[in-house]
Amino acid sequence: MQTLAALLLLAAHALLVVFASGVPEPIAPLLAASVYGPLWPLQALGAPVFAPTGGWGWSSPSVLGWAVLALFWGGFWRGAVWLVARFTRRG
Repeated sequence: MQTLAALLLLAAHALLVVFASGVPEPIAPLLAASVYGPLWPLQALGAPVFAPTGGWGWSSPSVLGWAVLALFWGGFWRGAVWLVARFTRRG
């Protein structure tokens, strides 16, 4: 059950990122930070987590970047679900 809850949270997060143009303006920077924040330290270490940019603006994540984000946020949501389950367990 915990795995399903974590997957649903990850899917909701991914949908918000994909449809970021439709979210209220105050939430958009948080969604951008949820994509770029985990990747910037890896880019500083030389990992190719961003696709090459063709001009001005922000580069999108590369395939490696998207994989890293899926693992990062999957682990985050899994941990959040585990904490909630641990502190709400009856017994």
